Amino acid sequence: MRKSQQVVTSICSKATRRYLSSTRAVNAANKIGFIGLGQMGSRMAVNLVSRHADETEGRSVHVLDMNDQAVEACVGQGAVRAESVQAIAKECDVVVTMLPSSKQVMSVYTDDDGLVPNAKEDALFIDCTTLEPDVAKSVWSQASDRSVQMVDAPVSGGVGGAEAA
Repeated sequence: MRKSQQVVTSICSKATRRYLSSTRAVNAANKIGFIGLGQMGSRMAVNLVSRHADETEGRSVHVLDMNDQAVEACVGQGAVRAESVQAIAKECDVVVTMLPSSKQVMSVYTDDDGLVPNAKEDALFIDCTTLEPDVAKSVWSQASDRSVQMVDAPVSGGVGGAEAA
């Protein structure tokens, strides 16, 4: 195997291990947080509720957004209203974010009342925002410093893809 093939194989293996680890974490999570309920995020959150939330087994999806109507729509589908970013960080095993821009990602993740400073031990953060690579690296680095797993997972497919997922 050529050196370039070894590098690609190594990168793919690491990515596969990270994906499988995050998939197991989501399946095992009792509480999933979802921050950002815009056009894509609201559909993704509702899909999570329909597949994950089960009160009898103690599994729930906690949602947060600046738009109260978006939160209410998800609550109407079975989600739980979260009080703050900090509350989601402290209560949820897995947190998914789908935010408008890099600026909001930095704020939600790194502010004093944000996800990283308040994360549960061994939490998993999945950011689905399309953002600047340097922001993703910075947030990942800060999360890693606190032994929190972070996956940068931008999505595509638009609203139709989010609804059909």
